[in-house]
Amino acid sequence: AIDHSETQYILSKEKRTRYEHSLYVAALAFYISKKRKYKEDNIRNIVAAALLHDIGHLPLSHSAEPSIKKKFGIGHHELGEKIICGEIKSIKNISMVLESYFDKNYILYLLNTKNKNKDDGSDLFSSKINIDTIDGIIRCLEYKNLNSINSLNRLNIAESSFIYDEEPNIGVLDNFWKTKDFVYKNMINNNFGIIPDKISEFYFIEHEIKEEMLFSCEIKWKKKFKELFFRLRNNEIKDELVNKKIKITAREYFIKQKERNILERYLNTKKTETRIAISNNRTKNEQLDLFKI
Repeated sequence: AIDHSETQYILSKEKRTRYEHSLYVAALAFYISKKRKYKEDNIRNIVAAALLHDIGHLPLSHSAEPSIKKKFGIGHHELGEKIICGEIKSIKNISMVLESYFDKNYILYLLNTKNKNKDDGSDLFSSKINIDTIDGIIRCLEYKNLNSINSLNRLNIAESSFIYDEEPNIGVLDNFWKTKDFVYKNMINNNFGIIPDKISEFYFIEHEIKEEMLFSCEIKWKKKFKELFFRLRNNEIKDELVNKKIKITAREYFIKQKERNILERYLNTKKTETRIAISNNRTKNEQLDLFKI
């Protein structure tokens, strides 16, 4: 939802799409797979899984998803599986292509498993520092032009996490993990990220949405839900959101300094926090503040 706020960002919209993100994740998958000398069939399926890992996200993705999940009982993981399995008639061709040229079961395994097996590539998707997270966190920094300060490199992090003879490059991974903590605290879980999320979430509590719109594109959403995009563009705070108690999931990422095994070294906690949305009512477009209680 923050894509549609009037706040000034550095990157163009074209660089902030899930399509762009998925290409980068697929490139990391290809790079690591080649370095590991996987068989060509395995590489093709791993790259396909990387391209498809976010296929179930609807427009406004995480921002609208809480309300959508309450209405329909499914989130982006389940929606993605329906698309891959060919259960959505309007986009069944995706499943048909997978059926003809790829191992669909292997792809579904990679996207759903919690295994961290180097032999089959599942660790690329399920490790704490995985190919999805590597691009996602760096993309957040680029969003506000902060990576020029941190200078995180996707390939260096991927190599440190997945390609090493005896011991990974702990310094590179530590820097990434600390950066992830910074992104969550300063972008995702502060007003910058929460306010657009909550405008979207509360909109779909109040308004109906048909199931077929879950598989539609952002252009159609803009036509169908003009009021929502107007609110996002103008940071318009409606009465029902002001003074509401808002639940967020606060995350903290920290390092177990004495642990050298990267599966055990990088830890995180998450807890539910309650905040109250406060508006000072000086202008209708003014962003609200979220006070922790």
